[in-house]
Amino acid sequence: MATSYNHTLRPSSYLIARVNSLFLMKSILYILIVLTVCFPFPSADFAWALPPEEDIPEEILRTEIIIAARSPLDGKPISAADYAKLEVELQTIPPESMPKVAREVRQIINLLRLRKFIKTFFPFIPIR
Repeated sequence: MATSYNHTLRPSSYLIARVNSLFLMKSILYILIVLTVCFPFPSADFAWALPPEEDIPEEILRTEIIIAARSPLDGKPISAADYAKLEVELQTIPPESMPKVAREVRQIINLLRLRKFIKTFFPFIPIR
């Protein structure tokens, strides 16, 4: 049984030539990619990612003073001064006007808080 080979190149030298040509093509491709990225087309606009000039930057928007507010009680719009007064009133509610909770309910709430605290640090513990 005769096999026909190209006698000018042995099979191993054919593989070497093939690998070298693939390496050369890959090198040319990398060079083209680098050149395209480093030197874009001259007609390309260099401000692709910039916002329009009329947009206000976020840094400036964060420093603006908010003069309108909504009531936390009913959601109606109120002025900033009224909102500040309402906040102070809500913070200075006397303890006797707070609703009374049964001792068992308070104990269950505290146990649930403890369970939540433990679960944050040890989530793998099967606490139900």
